[in-house]
Amino acid sequence: MGAPRSILAVDDGDEFRHALVDALRFEGLRVESVRNGEEALAWLESHATEDWTIVLDLMMPVMDGKTFLARCAADARLAAIPVVVLTAGGDCRELRQTYPSVQCLSKTTALAELLAALQAAAR
Repeated sequence: MGAPRSILAVDDGDEFRHALVDALRFEGLRVESVRNGEEALAWLESHATEDWTIVLDLMMPVMDGKTFLARCAADARLAAIPVVVLTAGGDCRELRQTYPSVQCLSKTTALAELLAALQAAAR
């Protein structure tokens, strides 16, 4: 499998986010993380020119994943960044209708499936 882009993990759950970061780093990926969409937008301001793929939670305080996606779609610099949503309870069908290029998976998805989605998103 070819390596996907560097990963920005956006999730408010500290335990889940740390486990995700550890698992992706174990696979040899470069990974950074933030706790919500607002932090992600601020972080991307200084890193948007690099090749990133975002792993995004939908349900977060401060700025949720759907609001983050809408803000990215409205910004030409951010709109092309691939996104893989990992959600515990979000509606993937609705999300795919609004953002057809966004992949949406359950947080219980196996690591191998997430890695495949990241690889596909980075193409």
